[in-house]
Amino acid sequence: GFFFNTMYNVVDTYFAGYLSTEALAALSLSFPVFFIIIALSSGISTGTAAILANALGRGNLEEARHRAKQAISFGIFLAIALTVIGLVSAPALFRILGAESAYLETALAYINPIFFGSAFFVFSFLFNAMLNSRGDTKTFRNVLIVGFFLNILLDPLFMFGWGPLPAFGIAGIAWATVLIEFLGALYMAYKVHQTGMLSGMTLSSLRPEKEAYKEISAQGFPAGLSMMT
Repeated sequence: GFFFNTMYNVVDTYFAGYLSTEALAALSLSFPVFFIIIALSSGISTGTAAILANALGRGNLEEARHRAKQAISFGIFLAIALTVIGLVSAPALFRILGAESAYLETALAYINPIFFGSAFFVFSFLFNAMLNSRGDTKTFRNVLIVGFFLNILLDPLFMFGWGPLPAFGIAGIAWATVLIEFLGALYMAYKVHQTGMLSGMTLSSLRPEKEAYKEISAQGFPAGLSMMT
């Protein structure tokens, strides 16, 4: 799965090269910022998988379901925070990394759609955590493989346009990624639904609980920080 995930980035780089060297440079500059989303999402996923697996190991399915719903609630707040903070801070971050004028605009054209799609990255990882806690590591692998092949089709389609679809340029690479993450999260949500882990979910069950949030943070953020550093 991670092989195809790496090749996914190779495809992005390949098609960005058709635009300009500036587009390639903007893609490279955006990666450390993009990776913050990945690292935090992955960290929370690791923490959630550990918490759910422990509850399931104790034979306490109700506790596992409750923790899964709290993880969804936590993910909503994390996604909102990543989107808002990312959109606000991205220009300053890129300037620190040396981007100016047209180079800065190109980098922002790529990263802004990624921030708008933060929720899909977060929930893709969270749903994978729920599947992992039940021993399912194949679904995410399949999503990564299919995502790679979809990316080969969608990158040029969104970059150069086709028919009524306008050409988005480098932003097209980002929108292709966001769409693929959305489809992946949707499919994994379906797989989680089949397990019954989120059965009985209501708005009241998503109400934040201090202890649950504390446990998810204590398990997740160290893992995310480790990957980020």
